[in-house]
Amino acid sequence: MNAQVYVRSVVRAEQPRYAVVLLGLLTLAMIFSFLDRVILGLLIKPIRSDLTLTDTQFSLLFGLVFAGPYVVASLISGRLADRFRRLSVLRGAILLWSASTMLCMMATSFWHLAAARLCVALGEAALLPCAWSLLADCFAPRQLGRAYSIMIMGANLGTGIALIFGGALYEAIAAMPLYHLPLIGAIKPWQMTFLVVGAPGAVLALIIGAFPEPPRRGIGPNDEPTGAREALGSFARQWQAYLALVVGFALSTMSLQTAQIFGVQHFVRTYGMSLAEAGLRIGVPVAVLGSCGLWIGGWLNDYWKAKGRLDAAFLVGTVSAIGLLTGTMIAMLTRNLLLAQSALLMLGLFSNFPFGAVASGMMSITPQRRRGTITAIYTLFATLFGAGMSPLLTALLTDRVFASEQSVGHSVAIVSTFSSLVAILLFLWGRPYLRRAALAAT
Repeated sequence: MNAQVYVRSVVRAEQPRYAVVLLGLLTLAMIFSFLDRVILGLLIKPIRSDLTLTDTQFSLLFGLVFAGPYVVASLISGRLADRFRRLSVLRGAILLWSASTMLCMMATSFWHLAAARLCVALGEAALLPCAWSLLADCFAPRQLGRAYSIMIMGANLGTGIALIFGGALYEAIAAMPLYHLPLIGAIKPWQMTFLVVGAPGAVLALIIGAFPEPPRRGIGPNDEPTGAREALGSFARQWQAYLALVVGFALSTMSLQTAQIFGVQHFVRTYGMSLAEAGLRIGVPVAVLGSCGLWIGGWLNDYWKAKGRLDAAFLVGTVSAIGLLTGTMIAMLTRNLLLAQSALLMLGLFSNFPFGAVASGMMSITPQRRRGTITAIYTLFATLFGAGMSPLLTALLTDRVFASEQSVGHSVAIVSTFSSLVAILLFLWGRPYLRRAALAAT
């Protein structure tokens, strides 16, 4: 019995257990991915002090330094996932981003830290293309929505863990004597934090790499993915619907991204909180209520579609953008701590609210063999706008317009207002085009 036949027999015999275990491993990978991505935001103060960095430089580390390589690597990773063993590709990707997270501890300048963050982005870009393809081969179509939702919850949990426990971890390490590592010597608490956060991913990579690969469904030996030209042709024919979907939902993520990155610093600088306390106040709503919002948004999308609303994705997107805008504005502008904390609950609830809707909207109008390229286009815009532009704009407003680090909350509120209002206008404009495109696809 050759290896492929053996793997197929194992997967079929143990299908429910195999699928659940693989889903658990992919969710854990998502948690580690966002934990490694977000932890830098909690270490702004000690790193900025040691490396003499500005908020603008930090925004580049979160934004363009990460987003640029990420979007390019996403396109390449999609091709690798289509052509090679996906779990092997994923093993290499997790090893790369975990090792790069640990190497952040060695940075002595902005450029050293930028190089490490670039490698983190290159590794993390392979997670979604590999994971989505793997889950599609393990779960029936009627189960895929729930499977994707569970995996996406890993992003919420990873962000929440970073915000809730990252500051506490740093403060616990800072309370201990200096650490001395072989060949490196004494390291500071922020350096040790990168080491502790990055190490578990290397172990997970080895486990995932040793897991059996599920056979691909519905793929013949000579089948090839549709080329980029055909996929872009589909985009051009329904450009109004795609523009509103891609740019609208990408803009709607800007409010969340800037609140997560600079919201902690707002509470530290405005209320004199510790990193641990500020991270807890933002992290708990994102981790707990964000997961609830993910399910509610998906349910609302399905409910409206069952009622014949082919523009359900834009209705959910509008509700989400209004909720994010309201929660962020109140949390960042009020000086009443109780009111700010209440607004963070709203922000947390709507943090993941539209993710199921945008996927549903895009897939409803995209031919089966062109979904990879169209999804990559959405990823490109979402990453550039959400992870790239939002932190940069926030930092530039803080450093250049207000010229005061105490005004970071005002900067977050301005970016959130702009991005959310433009997203809502795009959703309203795009509704008839989405309905028309969905009817044409049926």
